[in-house]
Amino acid sequence: MSENLHKIIIAIVILMYSNSFVQNGLLPISIPLINLVAMIITAMLLFSNWKACIRLIWEAKDVLLLMLLAVGSSLWSIAPEITFRRSLILAGSISLGVYIASRYSFRDQVIFYSRILIFVCFATILVALFFPENGIHQDTFHAGRLRGITLHKNILGEWLALAMLMFIFLPASLLKMSRMSKYLVATMTIILLSFTVSLTSVLAVLMVMCISPALATLRWDYRLRGAMILYFVAVLIVVFVVVALFYVDILELIGRTPTLSGRSTIWPVVLEIIGDRPIFGYGYHGFFATENPLVQIMFRNIWNPEHAHNVWLDLGIEFGLAGITLFIYIILRSLKQAYTLYVEHHKVEIMLIVLLIFNILARSMTETLAIGRRDLIWIMLISLTVSLRFEYSCIQRYNKSVA
Repeated sequence: MSENLHKIIIAIVILMYSNSFVQNGLLPISIPLINLVAMIITAMLLFSNWKACIRLIWEAKDVLLLMLLAVGSSLWSIAPEITFRRSLILAGSISLGVYIASRYSFRDQVIFYSRILIFVCFATILVALFFPENGIHQDTFHAGRLRGITLHKNILGEWLALAMLMFIFLPASLLKMSRMSKYLVATMTIILLSFTVSLTSVLAVLMVMCISPALATLRWDYRLRGAMILYFVAVLIVVFVVVALFYVDILELIGRTPTLSGRSTIWPVVLEIIGDRPIFGYGYHGFFATENPLVQIMFRNIWNPEHAHNVWLDLGIEFGLAGITLFIYIILRSLKQAYTLYVEHHKVEIMLIVLLIFNILARSMTETLAIGRRDLIWIMLISLTVSLRFEYSCIQRYNKSVA
């Protein structure tokens, strides 16, 4: 099998896990069948390179623990069959991420994911032009908003936001394309993002763009670096205070209600629900399963959500404090290792995982994590985290050997 064909197969499997072209009704194929085929192909890929995959996942034990927590949550889930079935699909997407890390270096993954996101952009344009009933929301609430090859405008917005950050901040030489091509793609992502009218994604991009210049100072002289970091921290504090004092006026100015489209009305209820099972939660995809009567009971006077619309509350309701703590550990450890590789070893490609994490964190207060959808963002996070762990471990072992 040629390398290009191999990458195409992996890209197709990623889109299968994301249920692209299917959830928007473009392809009349059942989602369970798509997931089953994706898991079978993933198993075949893992078997073809199982030794390297085992070595890598051993270096990323925190990622392995998260997968075991999801599958193991079937034991205490209030919907054990649903949790077990969906956690197996999650395990498949995690396994695919590990396989990608076992086959491609961090730098190669940057190029690979950039090409997938370029494909998403062009596919979104084609679907919107030739199949508008599938590529554009037709429901009353989101009518006219672009969703492309995905289920929802906010999912597409998350993908486009990350693509925009990649093509703005990563150098053209790293992406293996000309500067003109890079800027054209960046412009295309900006235009498409505006058509999604995904305010969460737009605000997330703006927040990351405000923070990103501080990353460039990390390699400066420590005195200048310290001054710049303090400056950005001061700016963030000022922004936080302004938003806290005038958030109602700000939301009305941008056409949003103080309840954030109803999100804030369900958060107190979710906190109450988490309080009943604070340690391990209700199981992966357990509580908001459609068969769960508690959803209708607890949210009868509000509206029936499919998730908590908040990363931390979703982690809490699915995995409790155990899941929240583990995810925070994964994020902080990744940022620490990325800092070392970027500053001390001049690995520019590491910037991708930083942009990815910042994009997730910027969206965390009003949207759920990709772990709930097992999509492109989630698989990227897994493969890049596993690669980061391995590269950092190799450097640490080398430093010890020469010390």
